[in-house]
Amino acid sequence: MIKFENLEKKRQFIALLISLILNTIVFACEVIIGYLIKSVNIVADGVDSFGDSLSYSIAIYGFFSVNKKNKDDSGMLMGIVQIFSAAFILEEILRQIFLHNQADFSKSLIVALISMCINIICAFLLWKAKHIELNMKAALIFSFMDVFMNLYTILSCLIAIFIWPNEILDIIGGSLFFIIISYAAIKIFIERSKRVNELKNTIVVQ
Repeated sequence: MIKFENLEKKRQFIALLISLILNTIVFACEVIIGYLIKSVNIVADGVDSFGDSLSYSIAIYGFFSVNKKNKDDSGMLMGIVQIFSAAFILEEILRQIFLHNQADFSKSLIVALISMCINIICAFLLWKAKHIELNMKAALIFSFMDVFMNLYTILSCLIAIFIWPNEILDIIGGSLFFIIISYAAIKIFIERSKRVNELKNTIVVQ
């Protein structure tokens, strides 16, 4: 049986574990469905969920690590995972541009709604867990980013269904995923750099 230092630690672990399970399910479903309905937006969301799943796994590792440096390093690894996810999404965007596939926006809308509900649950659980360490902060950043991207996907699908059914809306969505995921990774690297500088200053003072 896992022993926790306090109730707050237990809440953090449960929040990360639930988020890991939910994002892994979303990843598998969205990548498969995204390819079937030819939506780079949904595939990108699925890849993002995969990156989140790996990030939550790393966060759980950092959660159990006694060494504070290991916890911060796990946060940095989360940023690296997001960079690889962004690279894969960029490849999908280019493929969509050259192949000119028309996405099924009606099915994309349903998938996006379900995904947003799951991401809201994850964001709420992580927020309630009082994110203090870098790994928890990173996990929360990713969850909030996912919710905002789901809102765009839903809006673009509604525009495509009722106003302007054009593949460019799907490509724009994938591009936004690429930009936001890259931004989230950079934020993690900046946070890590600040921690390193703080540690150096502490050593100098001593």
